[in-house]
Amino acid sequence: IILAIQMEGNIFPLVIKFSEVPKAVLSISPQWMNPGDSVTLNCEFKESSTGWRFSWYKTVPYRAGSAGPTDTGGYVCRAGRGDPVYYTDYSQPQFLWSGGNYIQNRFHDI
Repeated sequence: IILAIQMEGNIFPLVIKFSEVPKAVLSISPQWMNPGDSVTLNCEFKESSTGWRFSWYKTVPYRAGSAGPTDTGGYVCRAGRGDPVYYTDYSQPQFLWSGGNYIQNRFHDI
């Protein structure tokens, strides 16, 4: 968008640029796990990651017949930096499966 500003009889062009908010991309490997397995969650985006702080979120799952916690669920991430904080968009959800029934409820910070 190019606008013009008039000050003291002079006209100055004013250029306003809108940039897209960077979107985080989450990958999970492997996406199926057994008890005791290690899993890698990787959050990236196109810009340099220098100075960015990453946040991870997980659904709170419910497994029928089990009262204990589980790693099964949907995960998302995003990054932020600065003061006030400028955030990337959330990643698309990626799912980690460990068996059993699963119902998605809500996200919380992990």
